Amino acid sequence: MRFSAIAYALVFGSLAGLIGCEEKNSPQCEGECKSSGKCTLKSGQCIADDEAACQKSEGCREGGECVLKNAACVATDASCKTMIACKRDGLCTEQGGKCRAVSDQDCRGSEGCVDTGLCSAMTGVCVAKGNDCQDAKVCSENAKCTAKENECVLGSDEDCERAPECKKLGHCTVKDGKCALTSTSDCKKTEDCKLHGRCTFDLGTCVVGSDNDCKDSQDCERKGQCTKHNDSCV
Repeated sequence: MRFSAIAYALVFGSLAGLIGCEEKNSPQCEGECKSSGKCTLKSGQCIADDEAACQKSEGCREGGECVLKNAACVATDASCKTMIACKRDGLCTEQGGKCRAVSDQDCRGSEGCVDTGLCSAMTGVCVAKGNDCQDAKVCSENAKCTAKENECVLGSDEDCERAPECKKLGHCTVKDGKCALTSTSDCKKTEDCKLHGRCTFDLGTCVVGSDNDCKDSQDCERKGQCTKHNDSCV
């Protein structure tokens, strides 16, 4: 009785699994080989047995899992520190064979801390806590200065006042989840008020509302333009 090629492969594969034979670069392990360096079939399971395969894997490129240990590709402190994810996300220390953010120090050197306030380590990743947001770009540029649920969000009028849109446009008060111009108080915080006397809120914008607005401006002090005329100081 003759076996077909498929039947032979199935029987041989089963026997190989039972007696512990190894098949390097097994077709059955193609996916795991590419993702995690497990390219050899042994006893029915894909394992890693070649550090060169580890270093070619996606796990090495993306997660620092480049070193062979106990039939698996794992990360080390050294490999983690070379990863983009260390610089970007603070995943700079090996923990359990993976690259993790183990300490606040890991996070504070990352782009995520500088840009979005993710400066504190928690459960292996970097999150925003306490005053983390206040020195980040997301605060100075977008008024997201309050740490809430592990990220930086717009939380108060004080947050709005930190952003350039407050000085430029009077967007200094939280309204409907955004920073908005809502009052004469907002207008008085603008550069246009200090320079040109546009300090009074009227119909959604800042205007020259009185001679007093002009008298308090730099245009009055430097140019003698201290009297209101329409929407200008003259």
